[in-house]
Amino acid sequence: MNGLTELLAFGLLYLFVVLVIFLLLREFNCWYWKINRRISVQERTNELLVKLLSEIQTAPKEENPKNELPSTAKISLNEMYRRKRENGDLPLNP
Repeated sequence: MNGLTELLAFGLLYLFVVLVIFLLLREFNCWYWKINRRISVQERTNELLVKLLSEIQTAPKEENPKNELPSTAKISLNEMYRRKRENGDLPLNP
């Protein structure tokens, strides 16, 4: 019984040390897996999508005659991308 408790204590201590080392090296881990870069790229993509959506919604109808939706209409990003492609505003193979 004494050997089992020692083994359990050693196992828990080992897990605790591994967890502490992982947390201490978290920044290196995020850099290695490019997590920080992915987050910054996603934030930039979100900014551009918001800007694009606001430009589409505020564009006068004379400049964009194929977009007949009122500015209050909600469309998905996929639908917006499809319409931009049909209008020739986006390349077929980005």
